[in-house]
Amino acid sequence: MQEYYTYLDVLDRLRDLEPEKRPPAGTVRADATPTRLAITISANTNLQQVMAWLKETFGPRYSQEGGFLSLETAGEEQARRLAIDIVRSDDENDAPVKVRLRPTLSKSRFVAFENTYEPLPKDSLAGLPPVMTFHSFKGGMGRTTLALAFADSLSRGNHKVLFVDGDFEAPGISSMLRHIMPAPRVSFADLLALAHADPDPLAKHSIQLVAERLVDQEVEGIVVLPCTRDLSLPHITPEALTFSPARSPFLWVTSLRSWPSWSALTW
Repeated sequence: MQEYYTYLDVLDRLRDLEPEKRPPAGTVRADATPTRLAITISANTNLQQVMAWLKETFGPRYSQEGGFLSLETAGEEQARRLAIDIVRSDDENDAPVKVRLRPTLSKSRFVAFENTYEPLPKDSLAGLPPVMTFHSFKGGMGRTTLALAFADSLSRGNHKVLFVDGDFEAPGISSMLRHIMPAPRVSFADLLALAHADPDPLAKHSIQLVAERLVDQEVEGIVVLPCTRDLSLPHITPEALTFSPARSPFLWVTSLRSWPSWSALTW
């Protein structure tokens, strides 16, 4: 029997429903807080069918009369309940929820049942400089060494290189170059903070400002954008910028390749 300790377990159950146990047509989404689960249905959805579906999904844990789900308890602990509200949308033409494809490691606090996926913009990047990414899930694998050797090889081959250190947990490149560049004018963290308030969806104003200051940060043919100016933790991380519906979930790759301020300076 599945354990339901908190609303998170309830959301996971709804998120992983088998195809034959999907909710009735017109069930739009489920939103959760620690004490409440709200099921949104369209104007013409059959309420009784939705309640029957909840009963089938959660069995005796679901009380149709009380409008709640029973959660796990210990010993003589007072009953723990998650209130369930079924909210009918006033919009008869309620559109499916658009789910954005974006990089994230966290689960959202809602489940979209009737959704469409937002298509990525088909911008032409032909002829623009490539973006190479070096990453690993474990330290000590040689990621920093390999990235630096690759950048150096490109530079020696008369290619201009913009080297961005995006590792906020272990900024190896930034630490290594600290004695050469003790007081950088601008960093990747600065770009993130600027872009967070930039009204342009592609953060063009922020990129231009940072690009203008990169002219003083070239080391042996490689233009370096360190992680931070002082090797401290940033106040904002890259994925936070993708939450705005006005921005592409691949904002940084698109911007790095297409915005002319970078290419004029570094490639």
